[in-house]
Amino acid sequence: MPALNIETGNGILVHDVKWDFYGQRLAIGSSDTTVKIIGLTSDSSPRILATLEGHQGPVLQIAWAHPKFCSILASCSQEGRVIIWKEGNQNEWKEVHVFHEHKSSVNCISWAPHELMLCLACGSSDGSISVLAARSGGGWDVSRIGEAHSGGVTSVSWGPAVAPGPMPGLWVLDPVPKLASGGHNSTMKVWKLQNGTWKIDCIPIGQSCQVHLDLARDVDVVTNLGLSKSTIVSPSEDDVVLGDGEKKESRNHFWSVEDDKLLINAWLNISKENDRENLALWRRMARYFEENRKGGFTRHHKQLNARWHRIRRSVKKFVECYDQTSQECQGETDKKEIISRAHKLYQSQNDGHFFQLEHAWMLLKDEPTWKVSMNISSNEDCSKRMKVSETGARMSSSNPDT
Repeated sequence: MPALNIETGNGILVHDVKWDFYGQRLAIGSSDTTVKIIGLTSDSSPRILATLEGHQGPVLQIAWAHPKFCSILASCSQEGRVIIWKEGNQNEWKEVHVFHEHKSSVNCISWAPHELMLCLACGSSDGSISVLAARSGGGWDVSRIGEAHSGGVTSVSWGPAVAPGPMPGLWVLDPVPKLASGGHNSTMKVWKLQNGTWKIDCIPIGQSCQVHLDLARDVDVVTNLGLSKSTIVSPSEDDVVLGDGEKKESRNHFWSVEDDKLLINAWLNISKENDRENLALWRRMARYFEENRKGGFTRHHKQLNARWHRIRRSVKKFVECYDQTSQECQGETDKKEIISRAHKLYQSQNDGHFFQLEHAWMLLKDEPTWKVSMNISSNEDCSKRMKVSETGARMSSSNPDT
């Protein structure tokens, strides 16, 4: 099938796209607060069938319900609302339910298997999970999992309604409502509904619920199809995917705090030479890293380069948040409070993502080499601002960063 180019508008960030059950219509959730339903014409050209307006913030995720419930679509957004839409006449959609009990951004939604009827799980940055269940006579019941993940819920996924073991196609007399979730606190959990209350069913990977070293970006439960177990997979910022109860490390492996500190020390010691983006520099840094590491994994110079640029980008954003907060809190002597407010500002400016590299910021914030390379001036010494190009050459402060 040839690639299709679908225009959503200039400057619009697309957060999520989902095909319906039959692969005939595509729903697009984007930063312009709308959900667009796209169909294909007879010549396979994309055409906007409907634009759903009701959110007041960027639409972060969308989900189609099973077709046995007719055409139903759910969407969640950064302003903290979940909207359930239903199609009446063809391409005519209306809101059938609006849920707005979360105190922060709703990041993820997932419909339950159709055997469990019409149920929607919603994960929020306030750390809780809500489960909306449609009543047969109309309306919705709500159950909550409070404090599911400190720092916020990033992903939810329903387990199969059939318990591991039975062969597919057998009649399910007693479906099992189970839900997997991942969060900013680097954990992955499995929940089970018992007597109307959601409780922890199991914690993957031994006895520790912290299965990642960074936020769990997503989580998914693989349908067991008659196997004796269900499989959960979870990609993360630390480049680790988990499944079958064991860690499956990608070729990049994960980065520990000690790895980051060693990388930063390598950059501070070696990058003083006038070749910050030179290939030879990163090969020397790889040798330095290998000679000084106390454990962990051997790193290729390309891995070091990629990780450093992520640290560089995130820490610079946090420095800007910290400086802004410091200026707004003039006279405030409690540094912990200023740092806490800077974290909140960073989260608000980065789609609800938490700053996970405070250990890197602590090492870099007072280093002259770092400040010069990023054109950062401290609050105590802002008498002279210099821009530095990636090759180390000094430039006028009116020129943009490279």
